[in-house]
Amino acid sequence: MVLKRKNVMVDEEQLRELARRLGMNESATIRHAVDGLLHVLEMEEAAEKIRKRGGLDDVFGRTNGEGRPPRRAAPKRSRPAKPAKVA
Repeated sequence: MVLKRKNVMVDEEQLRELARRLGMNESATIRHAVDGLLHVLEMEEAAEKIRKRGGLDDVFGRTNGEGRPPRRAAPKRSRPAKPAKVA
């Protein structure tokens, strides 16, 4: 990564609050925010490509075709047998 000084206009209060929450200085906070937004855009582009290809295949049959897992009854739990009393 090559860093270059840039003059940017930002809301000072928001930048300070974000820097405080992240525990970074203001310059590192701006770099972190730009990097994070680039990752979000990359994920959105990948999701759009998948959607255009018809989505994901449910190879394990875990959804009912509506994007939600089918409802399953909870398995019945058996209680352990009480130990026999030895006299």
